[in-house]
Amino acid sequence: MASWFQKNKRRDHQLCRVNSRAWFSTWLDKRYRKRLIQQQDIINFLRQFATLICAQIPLLQTCEILERSQTSVALRTLIFSIKNEILLGNTLSNSLMQHRIYFDDVVCQLIKIGECTGNLEKILSSIADYKEKQFAFIKKG
Repeated sequence: MASWFQKNKRRDHQLCRVNSRAWFSTWLDKRYRKRLIQQQDIINFLRQFATLICAQIPLLQTCEILERSQTSVALRTLIFSIKNEILLGNTLSNSLMQHRIYFDDVVCQLIKIGECTGNLEKILSSIADYKEKQFAFIKKG
């Protein structure tokens, strides 16, 4: 009886080790990733993104430039993930929708409209302005 218990204990431990990585990354996403990237960092990212797109720099190069220029590992990881989604053939709006913690539905829909109409640089600038004003209002209150 003891040997059966020890075998199952070892098997459960191995299953726990295999599943722990997936569980840990999910747990990290839910608990800490929201705190790792501050709202001001997202606003700066959107402003820089808008500036580079206005300068007629292609989307993938914009992501690479922003990824290399970030000091925050969490923000660099977020930009890397967005860039990989674009490389897989998704649009920018769909790539941002994968990260709803940072980019709400309004932002994603506005970017989708900008992609469809060809006014992405104007939309991105407007979003950055709106987010800056919203952050300042929340900070005051």
